[in-house]
Amino acid sequence: MGSRGRGGRALGWISAAYLTGYVVLRGAMAWTVGVWGVGDPLLRRKLWLVPLCDAFAFVVWVTSFFSRRIIWRGAEYYIRDKRLVPAESRRARG
Repeated sequence: MGSRGRGGRALGWISAAYLTGYVVLRGAMAWTVGVWGVGDPLLRRKLWLVPLCDAFAFVVWVTSFFSRRIIWRGAEYYIRDKRLVPAESRRARG
């Protein structure tokens, strides 16, 4: 039976099915919109990059939760007590 048991095996199959479904559906959507709808010849050659782009976007999204600094319209802010504080007032306090 191995060290993973039945629960680990089931989780592996569920993960594989989810990943396969994602790649198939995302590829179909990109092909339908990009190649068939818009007629983009580059996407036809680089379709395999779509999941990599999605993975990179996911990593950027997750890392955005670990920063307290925000730059919005050229102004720098920090999060303090669940509020946006301009960086100038933070520097003035030391």
